[in-house]
Amino acid sequence: MRIVFTTEHRNAPSTTLNLSCLKELGAYPDVTFAAFPEDLSEADVILFMGYDPDIRAARAASPNALVGIIDPRPGTLVKAAGADFLMVNGPEMAAMSQGTGIRTLFYPIYKFEPRRQQPPNEDRIIICYHGNAMHAAAMHPQITTALDAVWKDAADLGLSVAIRYIYNIAVHGKIPSRFLPSRMPVEHVQWHDAVYARELAASHIGIVPNLVPMRWPALCERISRIPSKSATWADCLVRYKPTSNPGRIISFAMHGIPVVADLYPSSAKTIEPGVSGFLAMDTRSWHLALLALVTDIGLRTELGDALHLEFLTNHAPPAINARFMNFINRLSASARHRHSGTNGVA
Repeated sequence: MRIVFTTEHRNAPSTTLNLSCLKELGAYPDVTFAAFPEDLSEADVILFMGYDPDIRAARAASPNALVGIIDPRPGTLVKAAGADFLMVNGPEMAAMSQGTGIRTLFYPIYKFEPRRQQPPNEDRIIICYHGNAMHAAAMHPQITTALDAVWKDAADLGLSVAIRYIYNIAVHGKIPSRFLPSRMPVEHVQWHDAVYARELAASHIGIVPNLVPMRWPALCERISRIPSKSATWADCLVRYKPTSNPGRIISFAMHGIPVVADLYPSSAKTIEPGVSGFLAMDTRSWHLALLALVTDIGLRTELGDALHLEFLTNHAPPAINARFMNFINRLSASARHRHSGTNGVA
């Protein structure tokens, strides 16, 4: 089986992250994997990134190939018309894509790295965020208030704590100080290809906020005053992107780093609260979850190991590529039956 992966955006972060796991498909017997080939002919499976699929060219080059679209987005989903399957990176994207009628396969997006060999230095506890500047800024005021409270409580116990923000500073600039904690020390790290094996791996606790700013805060505030609907102004209806996914959690999980995350579909599917991490919904829950991990190295180890086991079982390259191959084999068999007119009946 010849599997090819191609895009014009070879250096885009999404391309880099997906390729790190996809290239491991070449380890399967009777499978060859090629990235960015000039010739798509004689391919059995052709994979495009969602931002620039050329399904017509794929059909012309290899009429019988299965064509898949990786990481379809709301603004580019129309380009997936005619594809055989979509590779979605979370239940949110699967739900978003359901209306296309195209079959979907869950394939998480993250940069694979072997588990770190050395535990991080305990002189200062590092809480680490990685992602985009928007989600980092949206941590204010709910989560930044919790971070400052953690810093104060830890200082009272003689512990040093800081937060490390990993994001694309070169593209988006530094997060404005008004959106950052006012007391906890802050480190800004430019995203780079090796960041998951270096700066991220050298942290103690992962933090995965995912709520986006409310578009109509006044309306949400009025709704929150109805007792049957919610209890506080911070309560929300749906405030996560349809492209939310567990990838940011997985980046910590592969190193055995425990995580505190916002409650959204992917986090609830990946983290078992109190067993492999914590889920938080308000400032106090963020405060107490982070403080528990900051002050207890044993808890960090226990939850981190449990999250790493979740990674090995469901998200490591062997697990997701086994699902990929099973999915492709079933899809191929179905296509052969349709073309032969047997409808799957011998």
